[in-house]
Amino acid sequence: MPKIPEGISREHVLAAIRDFDGGRPHSFGDSTKYDLLFEGKRYPPKAILGLAAAHILGEPLIPDDFSGGATSQCNRILRSQGFRDRNLLSADVRDCTFNGT
Repeated sequence: MPKIPEGISREHVLAAIRDFDGGRPHSFGDSTKYDLLFEGKRYPPKAILGLAAAHILGEPLIPDDFSGGATSQCNRILRSQGFRDRNLLSADVRDCTFNGT
């Protein structure tokens, strides 16, 4: 099973967001618990990280390559790059800052 490569940067994530917005094919579904927020839009975090990995590996990761969720490596990487999320399951939905913790 491939894993999330080392060295995913903010620039890789921004490129992945552009890829996603441009319709780059990927095998990820919609968010189930969290959305990544960027410039007023919502994105599925696993899809964005999977596409970001393509800028290192040459092809996107697939859903079975890694897990999502609040404490996952996926979200830790996004937090470390300063991205924000929104919990979709909370009755009191609020913005949270990914701060690397």
